[in-house]
Amino acid sequence: MNEKACPAAPAELLEPVDLDGIEISSLPCAGLPIRLLARIGVLPLHEEAGRLSVAVASAACLDQLDELRFACARVIVPRLAEPRQLAKLLEAYLAHADQRPAPSNSDTSADACLRRLAQACVRLRGSDLHFEPEGERFTVRIRVDGELRTLERLPAALGERCMMRLKLLAGLDVGEQRLPQDGSLSISLEDRYTLSFRLATLPTVRGEKASLRLVDAPYQALSLDELGLDPLPLAALKRALEAARGLILVCGPTGSGKTITLYSALMHIDRQRRHVVSAEQPVEHRLPGVQQLQIEPRIGLDFAVALRAFLRQDPDVMMIGEIRDPQSAEITLKAARTGHLVLATVHAASARASLARLGHLGADERDLAECVTLVIAQRLVPTLCPACRVPAPSAQKATLAMELGLAADTLSPHVARGCRHCHNGHAGRIAIFEVLSRPIDRSDAEDVDGLRRAGLYKVAQGLISRQALERAL
Repeated sequence: MNEKACPAAPAELLEPVDLDGIEISSLPCAGLPIRLLARIGVLPLHEEAGRLSVAVASAACLDQLDELRFACARVIVPRLAEPRQLAKLLEAYLAHADQRPAPSNSDTSADACLRRLAQACVRLRGSDLHFEPEGERFTVRIRVDGELRTLERLPAALGERCMMRLKLLAGLDVGEQRLPQDGSLSISLEDRYTLSFRLATLPTVRGEKASLRLVDAPYQALSLDELGLDPLPLAALKRALEAARGLILVCGPTGSGKTITLYSALMHIDRQRRHVVSAEQPVEHRLPGVQQLQIEPRIGLDFAVALRAFLRQDPDVMMIGEIRDPQSAEITLKAARTGHLVLATVHAASARASLARLGHLGADERDLAECVTLVIAQRLVPTLCPACRVPAPSAQKATLAMELGLAADTLSPHVARGCRHCHNGHAGRIAIFEVLSRPIDRSDAEDVDGLRRAGLYKVAQGLISRQALERAL
């Protein structure tokens, strides 16, 4: 072996090592850069005559061993270990090195920290957790009602152990820190309730960060009647869902609640009498009576491939997570034209813009006129805290009355103030909708409600502030 650097050998050329039966207390620790070991996912095994044997999970981390060689002034001898076995032992080693020994069971300090953060995510009704390295600490932020706020600041060593534990739970390569990775994991809480998360990692100049998206949140209702649609657009949507064929589009930016709307629509359908299939990336809720398929582009399973397979499965209803390319747009319209009810999302700012988006993907306007039965555009807007909201100034009330064409004394707009029960005067979010029925025939288009006008009515009722509405739009 070259005494100056560790060779970037393929994994099959590395000598394997079995970590079974290794005692944590017998591993070298003094003088070693513990945080660096945690960051690159390397476990020191044996030290002798200026040579340090280390266990690695794959050849992916060999390029980073030069940094370890310079940091500890030793020749590094890598040996290949089973990744999950290595991650588990390294986690215990780091806890021991940090003078916080791990218990004999699997409930390590990283596990306890992750359970605490997951519990906070549920308690605060959060949607995402972000683990962000910042030198001597890890900042954990939570997204609540669409806004990020700091939840906790962890010591760097604990944050790195949490990162390793997350990757282990998601079945990712713990030694790979140069490339983004993604996966799914579950965290069991003390009350035996299990939360499911989507994990995405990202290598940054300060270290590896992670983003966790909570799926199957216990506080997310999947009912059309609870979405917040007004009676007229709700009736239009229910009529469209009872049809045997057609295309129902849901559009809006990321985080606007499109998936919840689609899931609620599927739950409204009689799944005992109709064969319902869905293609999603990822599957965020497991729905009874729906055959759900998760898109996996890495193995060639994209939306177009899934749609072609669906057409051979005798479906009545198909749900498409997103129409994102000409192939999926073409097959979606073909399915709707040949006697299937299709529900799909598209990234667009408004109902009309969603049709233009399909046009850009090659959809013919005659096909759109024949197939599209309903388009829903939506936004999520923070709701005013009922405990601290205050009446809006009279000038704002007068302006609102003019916009809506209503008498000012019938309106009750409020503004945010803030109290201990809320965050900056807001608590929760409410959806606003624009629903277009028969959107292509412009001479007979039924504009059930425009997004802005729908939002202004919520402002008039004192449910949301004018400022929050403008930000959402």
